[in-house]
Amino acid sequence: MCFTSNADMKFALQGWSINNVQYIVIASNTKKYTVACAKHDCQYQHSCATPILNSGHRQCNSQFISFYILPTIRKQMDLKPKEIIGCMEAKFNIKVPYIKAWDARRKAIKTVFGSWEESKHLCVISDLHAVLVRGCRKIFPGAAHRHYLRHLCENFKKAIRQMGLGDVEFLCQKIYAAENSDDICASLKRVEEESRRMPEPIRLNMHEFQVLDMSSRSYRVDLLDGRTCMCSCGKPLLYHIPCAHVVCCVAMLRRSHLDFILSYYSMTNYKLTYSAEFHHIPNKEEWVEHDLTLDRNPFLSPNYIRRSGRPRTARYRNTIDES
Repeated sequence: MCFTSNADMKFALQGWSINNVQYIVIASNTKKYTVACAKHDCQYQHSCATPILNSGHRQCNSQFISFYILPTIRKQMDLKPKEIIGCMEAKFNIKVPYIKAWDARRKAIKTVFGSWEESKHLCVISDLHAVLVRGCRKIFPGAAHRHYLRHLCENFKKAIRQMGLGDVEFLCQKIYAAENSDDICASLKRVEEESRRMPEPIRLNMHEFQVLDMSSRSYRVDLLDGRTCMCSCGKPLLYHIPCAHVVCCVAMLRRSHLDFILSYYSMTNYKLTYSAEFHHIPNKEEWVEHDLTLDRNPFLSPNYIRRSGRPRTARYRNTIDES
């Protein structure tokens, strides 16, 4: 039997021995790997094999388990140690300790995604303030800078109030519902079914139409170009997908209403949302010792002396400052 690597040979030998016999390594080098039965009185007939080993097995170590669960980790990175324990017990009838299952999962993740030391990066999360943005770009040029969504939400509400668009909370709820739609295809299907029940629209000019719904309410539709549309119901502007009134007008022109959907909903942009990597923080026991002499981006002390008293601020307080 031939193997492509030394690791594959050891894995195959361990897998065979778990259901047959426990062994010890006598010699190991680049040309030879010699093992012997773990029992001193064994004559290599393997009569000492025990099919049920609830107390553990010498060869069932964390390295072997990590090789065994490697295909599963590639598809399911959130595999739990309890699931690994159940998998090993069902396959080999061996009760694996929790700490060994956890260590095997850590080694498998390292094999697939690399170690934390090899893939570490700095990410700064702060308010979207001009001073913070400039400071992060100057002091940590290679770091990723992210912003609190709570601040963005409050700033958005403030901008909407200044525009005088009415009920801000209701508008934010509608936008939230639009951005969290479970299935854009299901939404389009409901719009298409609703448009079929509408009477034929009235064409006012080259681009404008008047549409009556089933409740005899009138709506004005404007097809600005091949990819932009407006309706007095406000849904195309809010959801960036055509409403039933737009679909009804486009159908009369024998055109596809899919051209009026924003490219944000395309499969390409959907995949780009999850294209970036996010590295998890390891356990504290795995943290490497920080060496200040090797730090490329040290934390610099401020170059000014703070004045006495409470500093003045130009920041507007909002709901995030409430205790």
